[in-house]
Amino acid sequence: MSMEPIHPAAIEHLREPEEGQEDRFIIAYDEFLVARDHEAELAQECEAIAASMPDSAKRNPRALLGAEREGEQTVAVFANSHEEIDRAMDRMQLAPDLGETTDLTVIQSFRAAAYAAFDLDAILLESARQRSGLDDALARHRDALDEKLAALDYMLSLTPITPEGCAWLARFVHAETNALGPPDILARAAHNLARGLSSMVFGDRFWPKPH
Repeated sequence: MSMEPIHPAAIEHLREPEEGQEDRFIIAYDEFLVARDHEAELAQECEAIAASMPDSAKRNPRALLGAEREGEQTVAVFANSHEEIDRAMDRMQLAPDLGETTDLTVIQSFRAAAYAAFDLDAILLESARQRSGLDDALARHRDALDEKLAALDYMLSLTPITPEGCAWLARFVHAETNALGPPDILARAAHNLARGLSSMVFGDRFWPKPH
C-alpha cells in the first residue's frame, strides 16, 4: 500500500493521546505480567511437590491381572482402567481351552476382584496426593493459568496509543517470537502494534486489517 512521502520532521513528535487519556494497554500489559509470573510460580510449586513424592505415588491407578514371560523374565501385567480389565476378561473368555460354564463364573469373579483392586488403588493414590498437597497446588495452578489466559486475551484486545505502550507491545512480540509462541497470539499482537504505530505516525489514514 503506497503512502505519501512524509518529511522526517513530521514524525519527530508522534501523535499523543488526548489530555487525561491514559494508555489502557500499558495497564493491561502490567496485569498480564503479574498473572504470568504468578502462574509460573505455581507451576514451579507443583513441580517441586511432585519431585518430593515417591515414585509409587506418581503413577496412575492400576490392577494386577497376572504375569507373562518376556524373554527370560517374568513381568507383571497391569490394567490401567476398568475398560482394560474388561478387554482382558473378554480375551480370557474367548480362549479355546476354557470351559463354558465354570470358567465364566471364575472370570466374572476375577473381573469383580480386579475392579475392586483398581478402585482401592485409586483411593490410596488420591489420598497420597492429597497429603502431599499436590492436588491443591494443581488446582491453584489451573486457576492461575485461566487468569493468565484471560489477562492475555484482554491485553490483545487493546491497541496501544502511546510510544511507551508500543514499545512494551514490541517487546512482547519479540519474546513470543523467540519462544515460538502460538501464531494466533503473534498475529493479534503484531496487528495491534502496527495499528498503534500507524495511528501515531499517519493518523487515521492507515489501519491494517485484522488477521
